[in-house]
Amino acid sequence: MENFSNEIIKYRYFNCRGRGQSIRYILIDQNVNYIEEFQSLENRSEEWPIAKKDKNLSGTFGLLPVLFVNSFEISQVIAIANYLGKKLNIQGNSIEQQTQVLMFTSSIQIDLISVFAKTLWASQDSIEYESDNYFRICNDFLPRFELILKQNNNNNNNNNNNNNNNFLFSNSITYADYFLFDYLHTQFSVFGQDFFNNYPFLSQFRMNIASRPNIANYIHSPKLFDRLTGSPYEQNSLQVLKTKFKQNNQTN
Repeated sequence: MENFSNEIIKYRYFNCRGRGQSIRYILIDQNVNYIEEFQSLENRSEEWPIAKKDKNLSGTFGLLPVLFVNSFEISQVIAIANYLGKKLNIQGNSIEQQTQVLMFTSSIQIDLISVFAKTLWASQDSIEYESDNYFRICNDFLPRFELILKQNNNNNNNNNNNNNNNFLFSNSITYADYFLFDYLHTQFSVFGQDFFNNYPFLSQFRMNIASRPNIANYIHSPKLFDRLTGSPYEQNSLQVLKTKFKQNNQTN
């Protein structure tokens, strides 16, 4: 396994959770010594157009997040996760499992995290449609991940393993687990424990990751941003989502 003992690591993202939060969880939980530079959302109209043109601030594609390891630059969140997976030996054991880890991560990022973020960026004219669409997607994807964790739990019980180590790929944590935790913990922050009413294994998974010492210290500190995205519509969108969630719970 390689490590970062001799490298200077710098991570750049906006001062919110957003697309960059999953990478933070990896770096923190894996004890990586890194520096984070925050791109200010408060001053984005003045600062971001300049940073976007500077490869040293926003990478090859003028996007965040971006990870710098000495002079080596990685842009795009899934590429960053894949690199960290290889570097920290959290990418899976076999070529087949590594491919599945990448597959799961892509699904969580594209089908859940990004769709939720899109909902928070919805204007007043489109929030009704986007929020309904978001809950339809939840009802499609969450049972799939619930089933995966349930099957892992059954396998662990059959093998007399401790289910506190129940990850997406049995007893070994991979970078996909951090993406799933990121998504689930954000939903917990917004909707509370009721979000998991029909998903006991997803609930247990979130609590297991949240209890890991480095993660626990981080999520209970001011370092975890309350702001989820850079959207000017975020507060209105969250209120609509919470209202619809409550209504859906009452009718089910």
